[in-house]
Amino acid sequence: MKLKTLFTIMVLGMIFLSSCEKDKVQENRPPQITVLEYDAQEDSSPVDIITIIQASDADADALSFAIVTNDNDLFVISDRGELRVANGQSLDYATATSHEIVISVFDGTETTTATITINVISVNQAPEIADQAFEVYEDFSGTDAIGALDFENPDGDDLTFEITVNDNDMFVVNNNGELFLGDGAGLDYETQTTHEITVEVSDGTAIDQGVITIEVQNVVDAPYRLEESSFIFTLETTEANEPVSLGIAEGGDYHFILDWGDGTIDEVTGDQALPQHNYAVPDTYTISINTEGLDNGAFSRILWQNNPNATKVKSIEQWGTVQWEDFANAFRGCSNMQYNATDAPDLFNVTDLTGMFSETNSFNGNLNTWDVSKIEKMRGMFAEAISFNGDISSWDVRNVWDFGSMFYKASSFNGNINDWQLEGASNISWMFREATSFNSDISGWTLGEATSTSHMFYNAADFDQDLGGWDISSVENMTGMLDHTNLSPENFENTLIGWAGLGAALQSNVTLGAFNLELCLDVDESLDAAVDFLVNTKQWDINGDSCNQ
Repeated sequence: MKLKTLFTIMVLGMIFLSSCEKDKVQENRPPQITVLEYDAQEDSSPVDIITIIQASDADADALSFAIVTNDNDLFVISDRGELRVANGQSLDYATATSHEIVISVFDGTETTTATITINVISVNQAPEIADQAFEVYEDFSGTDAIGALDFENPDGDDLTFEITVNDNDMFVVNNNGELFLGDGAGLDYETQTTHEITVEVSDGTAIDQGVITIEVQNVVDAPYRLEESSFIFTLETTEANEPVSLGIAEGGDYHFILDWGDGTIDEVTGDQALPQHNYAVPDTYTISINTEGLDNGAFSRILWQNNPNATKVKSIEQWGTVQWEDFANAFRGCSNMQYNATDAPDLFNVTDLTGMFSETNSFNGNLNTWDVSKIEKMRGMFAEAISFNGDISSWDVRNVWDFGSMFYKASSFNGNINDWQLEGASNISWMFREATSFNSDISGWTLGEATSTSHMFYNAADFDQDLGGWDISSVENMTGMLDHTNLSPENFENTLIGWAGLGAALQSNVTLGAFNLELCLDVDESLDAAVDFLVNTKQWDINGDSCNQ
């Protein structure tokens, strides 16, 4: 009996111990964050893992992480504890050397939080200097800075500059990045037109280099080229002993001093043949023409049209005080000519600018100071001058009657010329034909007595303006006027409505070119009425496209 009782007690004890042991195994222990301080490079990007947060769990549970308290939303963390810079954010040692955030770790049952410090490690950002160029006149003073170099200093470090490749020690640079001529150095356009040096910039740790080009600009020399009264241009030869003839009208009434730019000076009179000169050495020469000091001095016209040397003309430098009389086709075919003049020609006796800059592919310049109030003809003045987009906005063109083909194929022109008043105009045909960039507002124009706008905007592919305010009551010929332009349906409709509003004053039996322009009838009563009046009352033929509705 005693043995049985003892056995029972032992069994009950074992059950009790087993139960206690089981309870002890099931008790969960919270995770721990074991490292509280980390380093991060200031150039860390959102794709870079700054660190993996170190945590432990005695129960070997799977852990997940989250940010409880961030620092200006600088950071993000993955479930696995991978800490990164957030998208759109960056670290900056100069702004803050460390950041504190609160991280939580969760084992499925228990959450533990801890404050984490991220120390920002400064990363040196190298200075940068770009390749660049400066323009300097050959009479530049050595006491002034040629210019300040263009460079970047991301860290705001103290920088040093050094010329590592100089040109005969002609240049120096200070530690502000300003470039100067060296002591005793001078520039001479006739000797060397460009100088190239290499400048190195350093912050004490990193360096960068840039190639600096100094472009020497010519200053007109004495005796004649320096005078404000001279007409000055440049001309380039490409062969030894190359003959060049001057672009003037042969047999004209001339008496002037011609400085060929290589030391040869001629006195030219009207009884001589077209002036010619042989250049021994191929180069760019500055040529000047002057009548000062001559009895009965006379020079009034330049003419390069049909001159085989027209393509050798490189630039117009100065108009001088020449009393010009005719500029028709003056520089026609000077395809390499640029415009450097800062004065304006005396046009008091000039009425004709026909073709003046026609076929001058490189020509562009500000001509706004020209007094063109006496000009009568500008036909083809900038025709095929494909680079011209100079300012001519303030020109007084009220006496011009022939604007035909003025900007024909001037594919760069889009000048502001809305203030022009074409009061004396009788011909504006082809004026902007194939001027593919032109889309200036010219709605305020007064067309005077113009009878033809034939092909005026033909193939001006960018043109999209409302011309409904124009008084076209004298116009009889509109053939091809708007063909292949870009008029929107709205501007085309407003144009027709405005013109129809002129009523009985309109010419009858007019053909209006409007190929590729859509005309949507039966949509707007005003448009329907305008088209009905133009087509059925005035017998207009509108060559446009029907609207696809």
